[in-house]
Amino acid sequence: MASVISSLCKEKFRFRFIGPETVEAQGLIKELRSTAEFVPKQLQRELPRSYAWADLFVFPTIQDGFAAVLAQAHASSLPILTTTNCCGPDLIRDGKTGWVLPIRSPEAFVERLRWCDAHRVQLADMTRHLYLDFRSRTWADVAADFESLCATKTSFCINWDIYFTQVGPIYCGQRLSALAKHFTIDL
Repeated sequence: MASVISSLCKEKFRFRFIGPETVEAQGLIKELRSTAEFVPKQLQRELPRSYAWADLFVFPTIQDGFAAVLAQAHASSLPILTTTNCCGPDLIRDGKTGWVLPIRSPEAFVERLRWCDAHRVQLADMTRHLYLDFRSRTWADVAADFESLCATKTSFCINWDIYFTQVGPIYCGQRLSALAKHFTIDL
């Protein structure tokens, strides 16, 4: 990100990093302190205000499994600019809800950020699309979808013990008990 910010800091871009200032990042922080803002880790309830500050969420990870911040950014109607080495390809519809770029390619990030600046209307349309497309889901919705899936499938290739161990506490109650009886699963 240092080369991306260095390339764009003379333009009208502002960058904000949110999170702990780790020992590993001290060199980067020192280098960018005059061109980027560094905000300490935020409480979960404060994150919507942080997301509202931005026009775009940039996540230039080299390796990150499921980055929950990407789902949070989308839930806050922020288009995302990230790499292939995270859940970005699963969440992002290229050009509609953000972009997925190759790792270690700061020039691709600079190019895309300049595009966003030059195409503010299209970026706003992406935000509007994310806002209108977002559907808040409760655990009851998730359970109903799971029940529907179970009712339409006759066989599963899921290790039920692992699945219910990880998800069991979320689905505890009559619905899961009914599913377990229907599929004769020993919980």
